[in-house]
Amino acid sequence: MIREVGSPFGPRCPAGGIGFSYCKHRHRQRCTPTMNSPSSSARSSRLSGFIGASMRAIAQSAGAHQPRINYHFESKEALGGEAVDHLDATMRDTLQLPVLVAAAAQDSTTPAVEFAAVSHRLVRFVALHPELNRIMMHATAYPGPRPEWLTGFYVRPCFDGLRPVWKVLVNAGIASPIHNRLILYVLNGSASLVFVNAHESSPLVGEASTSETGVKRHPDGLIAMLLPGLEAARSAVPKQRT
Repeated sequence: MIREVGSPFGPRCPAGGIGFSYCKHRHRQRCTPTMNSPSSSARSSRLSGFIGASMRAIAQSAGAHQPRINYHFESKEALGGEAVDHLDATMRDTLQLPVLVAAAAQDSTTPAVEFAAVSHRLVRFVALHPELNRIMMHATAYPGPRPEWLTGFYVRPCFDGLRPVWKVLVNAGIASPIHNRLILYVLNGSASLVFVNAHESSPLVGEASTSETGVKRHPDGLIAMLLPGLEAARSAVPKQRT
């Protein structure tokens, strides 16, 4: 992913490496990651405590050598940029929001069904990768250039994409009357909080949400809350004759 001007994470490596987008070695000929590369190690660490952790702690958590990470990334912020980029790209590939946006231009039932599917995929993603929400929450906790840039680059595309879809669903009487400016946060918060705040939620809910069964049931509750008219809309669609 090529960053816009003003990125708080530092420059992209012109060598074009997939895994070392923020590699400090501008003239390095190969930056392609391997299973033992700093980028792979950073991802495997899950970076749940990234903001407060030292580079040494991150390296130990990832099972990587700190000098090698330091060789490729000039700062913890540069390493964080690589991690956020990777997780954000994985999330976008998983959710397939363009499919949902395109469905909203057809009718009201199709986007409702696709929204339900996105909810299932979102819960599955945050259950596997709660670190993306954790990093973003820490990085945007205080005002300044960094949260403004992060919001514009990572959050706004999803925010702008969901709004017209939600308008269609609310106007059709399928969705709950939640303002379209809030739906991203209602959906993301409801889907992710139990996983992102696992240290808080685990003693209270146990495996009710974090088990495989819980992960499958969790989005069903979200859909029932957010799309109370979904089943009625499905029933109103004439069945095609075979």
